[in-house]
Amino acid sequence: MISSPAQTSRRSSNQKRILETALRFQGYLGLLIVFVLGAAFSPVRDNSNLFLDITNQMNIVRYVATTGIIAIGMTLVILIGEIDLSVGSMLAFVATLTAFLLTTGGMGTLETLAIVLLARDWGLSTVPSPQACASHRLS
Repeated sequence: MISSPAQTSRRSSNQKRILETALRFQGYLGLLIVFVLGAAFSPVRDNSNLFLDITNQMNIVRYVATTGIIAIGMTLVILIGEIDLSVGSMLAFVATLTAFLLTTGGMGTLETLAIVLLARDWGLSTVPSPQACASHRLS
């Protein structure tokens, strides 16, 4: 069977539309592929897929919550044109400080929280105001 030029044109138009849609939603498509592969290759116990278990899904959400919140904040910072690369190093510093104070420092939760908040306030006090940065750029 020989296809007519109209059918060939319609088919290429449909393929182009599918490709454009896939490219537009490539982030979601990638997430869907990872989810399907995780479910397909997950071990099974008692005829239950361990990847799809609600406890596992809650653990995944819990583990990526911090990274997701930081990613959203960084996206907003980049969108307004104020690129700040210190967020990752500050996250690592605060996590290390907290772990040190709780384990080796012999401090309790409230003392550790107070010290981390004081360190945050000290860090915020050393940041120059946007007006000072703008006037420095102009001079």
